[in-house]
Amino acid sequence: MTRWVPGMRVTAGRANGILMDWTPLTDLGTWQGSFGPNSSFVPRMRKILDRGTPVWEFEGDIDLGSVSLNSTHQVFVFSAGHRVSSTKIYAQGGNSVSYSHVWVQFIPAGGLNVGIPNSGSSSGATRVCLAGLRITNP
Repeated sequence: MTRWVPGMRVTAGRANGILMDWTPLTDLGTWQGSFGPNSSFVPRMRKILDRGTPVWEFEGDIDLGSVSLNSTHQVFVFSAGHRVSSTKIYAQGGNSVSYSHVWVQFIPAGGLNVGIPNSGSSSGATRVCLAGLRITNP
């Protein structure tokens, strides 16, 4: 991929590029409450152009501790410049005794929220995996 430089003209040869290298979430906003990055798999984000379309990619894990079921928990707030333009919701894998999924929500105000459905286990879900999460046209 071509390294993107602000002001660079987009041409067919430059339709793919890196807008922002892998950056720890800690550098892009603020952790909320007792939630935070997993020390073994630090959550990171990068911004790329994929065939001219902006895409944000994520990897790493967020430690959840114990969370209540069927409710929203704001775990992180992105700084301006790293916020989505509309709400995006994804089902992601969680490290859980019952292997229940965890949903991840990005909101325009900058919040990164998580939740575990009623069928999950609040004591079993200890973290959420962001690997493979991609936001197209954020």
